[in-house]
Amino acid sequence: GKFVQQVLALNADNRLTDTWRMKTTLGQSRDQSEDFADGVSAGAFDARRDQFTWQHEFTLAPDHRLSLGTEWLHEKVGGSGVVDYAQKVRSTRALFLVDTLALGAHDFQFSLRSDDIDDIGRHNTGRLGWGVALPAGLRLSASYATGFKAPTFNDLYYPAGPFAAGNPDLRPESSHGWDLGLEQHSGAWHWRLGGYRTHVGDLIQWVPDAFFRFSPVNVATARLTGVEAGLGWQDGGWQLALDADWLRAEDTDTGEALPNRPNRSARLAVDRTDGAWSAGATVLAAGYPDELPQRGWAVLDLRAGYRLDKDFGVKLKVNNVFDRDYQTVNGYPMPGREAWIAVEYGMR
Repeated sequence: GKFVQQVLALNADNRLTDTWRMKTTLGQSRDQSEDFADGVSAGAFDARRDQFTWQHEFTLAPDHRLSLGTEWLHEKVGGSGVVDYAQKVRSTRALFLVDTLALGAHDFQFSLRSDDIDDIGRHNTGRLGWGVALPAGLRLSASYATGFKAPTFNDLYYPAGPFAAGNPDLRPESSHGWDLGLEQHSGAWHWRLGGYRTHVGDLIQWVPDAFFRFSPVNVATARLTGVEAGLGWQDGGWQLALDADWLRAEDTDTGEALPNRPNRSARLAVDRTDGAWSAGATVLAAGYPDELPQRGWAVLDLRAGYRLDKDFGVKLKVNNVFDRDYQTVNGYPMPGREAWIAVEYGMR
């Protein structure tokens, strides 16, 4: 098949007064694909997302900030593979609020979001977070949150072909969960350890049928329980970061592991900055509880950069240096070796 993805974004950050900051974002993304069978097109798919976000942040007191904002999202789908679907356009209108307050050693965060989505309705979500500074540079934090996720046009309308098909009868996901964490900064070192549990209703999961054609379905209930650990060091132009995650993701009705979710993963990154030059390497690895999409994989990414002056810079990046064959979703190979070069400009 043929696949093309494009992402464009324009951001503005304006400080209107000493206590009032305005952020504006305009963005667009496109996802185009076409499947072929015996050299003949089996269906083309073109999804476009236009997004506008307008956020205002107010400093009410030195330790109290309030953010209010609105977001508009317009989605449109087309192509020969979706001509039979009545709905090809969907809009989302959202309002959100984030209140952050520090009281002595304690800090609190309260957030609310309301999304009104065409043909799905209004859904409200929120989060309550708390943290406290402890002796010896330690910090303890905890939070509880609810969530909501609407099916994408890919989920609903992916053109039916020999390998995949969308499902227009999908229901939105809903979730609630908690997390608990402990971290410490001491000199050049820092570490963190955390745990979480999330319950998801109507989880959207792509699964194969008897003919190995993938389609998304709603899993009645799912439970995700995990532990995260991280270690970092920074000194003299060197940076080191090591992260590891352990996850148990299961269908609570059957007790079986959810596909395409690694039960263990790790990331090691090493970076060096020396004047205008910078270089780094990252190793990513993951393992799965069964053979789908595969037992495990590991890849190496390299990067380098040079700052021409205070405004211009050049960056080079090579992903999957050893051209490993691997998948994060069963049946969808990840790209092989890729090389990127970018020229950056930012007024400083």
